Amino acid sequence: MLTTALFTLSDTHLSLTTHKPMDVFGSRWRDHAEKLRSDAINGFTSKIKQGRIDFNKHTREEYEARIDYELSVIDKMGFNAYFLIVSDFVTYAKGRGIPVGPGRGSGA
Repeated sequence: MLTTALFTLSDTHLSLTTHKPMDVFGSRWRDHAEKLRSDAINGFTSKIKQGRIDFNKHTREEYEARIDYELSVIDKMGFNAYFLIVSDFVTYAKGRGIPVGPGRGSGA
């Protein structure tokens, strides 16, 4: 059986054609970094409206500077798409009542 598998594998030719990556965002965002930034700003704005941000601890400018810093680190490391995918998983889980832990996560 191993001989058959090796023979079949040696006779196999794999050809991959690369294409432009799928446009998963349409024309609304240029790239993953822009989409991630939009999501971060929208989340921050939402938390402000819900009263979940305490501006007695830090100013709005301090929060925005921290968001900019964190996003720049993510971008420099090339992890924008990764964070968007993880965000999709978490959103899906929360929307279906699946517990999502408060840990630091894999991006830490």
